[in-house]
Amino acid sequence: MRVATILENKGSAVATISGTATLAEAAGELRLRGVGALVVSMDGRTIEGIVSERDVVRRLAERGAQSLDEPVSMVMTTEVRTCRPSDTCNDLMRVMTQHRMRHPPGARRRRPQWDRLDRGRGQAPRR
Repeated sequence: MRVATILENKGSAVATISGTATLAEAAGELRLRGVGALVVSMDGRTIEGIVSERDVVRRLAERGAQSLDEPVSMVMTTEVRTCRPSDTCNDLMRVMTQHRMRHPPGARRRRPQWDRLDRGRGQAPRR
């Protein structure tokens, strides 16, 4: 199975947030949207990073509640690995395992758009 098949079934909605948003705002968006990660983008076209619920929890454990006022840009992962619709699910799972990642955005060549894929047997995430 290819990533394109998953994307066809789940749609192309992607949860994004600005790097200037606070961790409290990110936590709220994660809960509201029922997702485990948000693509960080100032313009909605360029991937600047990704922030996950794990990033938020780690920062809280390190610095306490005051960290909720910090910008997302302080904790986001900036080296974002994406996948393409032509990638196979087996290849994607191998990369996800090697790099210990759970939420790779899917990058489309001709459109400034991403799709979020979740780890787990090639299934679309629950909405």
